[in-house]
Amino acid sequence: MEGSMASRPPSGYQIRKVHPKLGELQRYTLNKPLTFRCSRCQRTTMSSSVVTIGGDWSRLLCGRCYGGPVGSGKSAAPKAKAAGTSARAQPETHQPASPLPRDMVWLAALHRSVAERKELSPSEQELYRRRAGEPASIAAIRYAEGLLEIEVRIAELTGGRAAETLSRTRDELALRRVEASESFRASRRHVRGEHASADSRPESLPTQVVRDVAGSTFDAALAQVLRRRGLRLVELDPPATDIWAWLRLNEKPVAPEVPAEVKRLRKLSQTDFTREAVADVNRWQHDEALAHPAVAEQWAACADEILAETERAYRSLQADPSGGRGKEVATRLRRAGEAHARASARCLEAQLMVEDLQVQAIRIHRARGIPKLRSDCLAEATRAVRKGDSDLARQVDRAIEEHRRGCPQRRDCEGRAGCVSSIAEAVRFRLAAVELPATEPLAPNARPVEGAPSTQLARCGHVRSAFICPDLLKQVSTDLARVVGVVDLAYRGEGRFAFAWVTEYGELGTGAEHAINEHDAWLQATTRGVLDLGGDLSNVHIACRDERAASVVRYVVDARLVPEALGFPVSQRTRDLLAALVARSVNGLFDLPVGGRQLSPLAATGFSPTAAR
Repeated sequence: MEGSMASRPPSGYQIRKVHPKLGELQRYTLNKPLTFRCSRCQRTTMSSSVVTIGGDWSRLLCGRCYGGPVGSGKSAAPKAKAAGTSARAQPETHQPASPLPRDMVWLAALHRSVAERKELSPSEQELYRRRAGEPASIAAIRYAEGLLEIEVRIAELTGGRAAETLSRTRDELALRRVEASESFRASRRHVRGEHASADSRPESLPTQVVRDVAGSTFDAALAQVLRRRGLRLVELDPPATDIWAWLRLNEKPVAPEVPAEVKRLRKLSQTDFTREAVADVNRWQHDEALAHPAVAEQWAACADEILAETERAYRSLQADPSGGRGKEVATRLRRAGEAHARASARCLEAQLMVEDLQVQAIRIHRARGIPKLRSDCLAEATRAVRKGDSDLARQVDRAIEEHRRGCPQRRDCEGRAGCVSSIAEAVRFRLAAVELPATEPLAPNARPVEGAPSTQLARCGHVRSAFICPDLLKQVSTDLARVVGVVDLAYRGEGRFAFAWVTEYGELGTGAEHAINEHDAWLQATTRGVLDLGGDLSNVHIACRDERAASVVRYVVDARLVPEALGFPVSQRTRDLLAALVARSVNGLFDLPVGGRQLSPLAATGFSPTAAR
């Protein structure tokens, strides 16, 4: 609006009413709000009531500098300066027609003035300070930033000199918006973290594992527990959706009934709500129902679609400004840009409001003692599942004990998803139906292992239904305290392997581990089989298909130490298992027969694949 004298309103604006002239000041009512900068206070405002100075439309006064609320009919030109201070002390009395809530328009003007290093009146400073950090104030920064973006673009198209100055102010507002948004979100994250630590009632490790493994069985048990207590599953956690409705039901005093139009908007699909929101930001008067807090979640859910729609129209005009002539282009660009600025501000405000609603819900949820109730219900459901499936309970306890022995975070397994999934995988593997080694002959390893003996051993001629080759079984003493087992595994070639051992009495054990190579996997599986079967027995005999693994186990038990070099790379987990094996042998739990060709305790002396069925 600045520059040479203009004798008529900007293009696209029409005068609806001419008010009585007061000296050189002439007040007009336009057909729609006009965004302009006051020639006296240099503040940006938006209003359909404007005042020209000496008939010059490039010199306009805002309602405050005109001398009180515009439209009062009591102000005069001589009083304009004197009344300016009192008018600015009561900014809430200014009621321009606006496509945004009135306070957001005022806050946007204040944020721009601050970014331009302009002095605020005491009342404006108080308003600016009091509303700082609120969703509406942060969104107002985005609105002011969007309006400046339009001015920058128009200045570039018209060759104005103010583009650089406007760009600096726009960038300053963008930085302030980012800082304010991050500060708001950080404070909410802090509150959520405080309440999470204050609850300090995480699910126990057995409960998490049972939930993971049992699945629908656990869900059914939990449903029964909740029915007995008269609860619903959704009541155990803070609401994730429709938070406003949840708060309305749980807050006291109860909030008043929402208008019918708000209820209608809450029932709309995302597509229909997007259509309503886009139409609203393109209107010159905002819809009070769409500004209601009850629809903040709808705004946030549809934010991407709303912004994409308004930005598409704005960017298309930016990319092709030749679609019109002169002022017509600027008018169309301003209209599309203002719609996009309004959409950006409304969506940002809604997103921040939803985060605030979530924090309120968490506070109420904790104040009602729901975390403790949730923990009690889950524990009761876990007990019911364990009581109905003793095998599951036994395997869960065993897997947890084994995991804690080897996990560096053994004291914090409850809070680590990786620990829970690893334990649950081991339990599922052990509970799964597996094919016993005696049902099919074990084929030779098709892939040659580097460093393994190349001698081909003769196939056993005995029947396949035998647990182990009878000739090999004769090497084992008939001590009543003995136990003979066969171990086998499936190595996936990616560090993961699953193993199983079975005894002559039909006992079965399974597990899943990590290994560096296939020899390492065999060494782990054999050692695990020995430790699982050891107990108080003095003779434990394990047959495996890997001669190198068998020889390592035999050497470690004989020497009662774990050497640094084992002939092939091994993992730390393997070394820990071998150390546990040495500890048991030192305590005298194993009696080692003499003779290199014997099936020595703890490991086989290199049985052929066909011998260890």
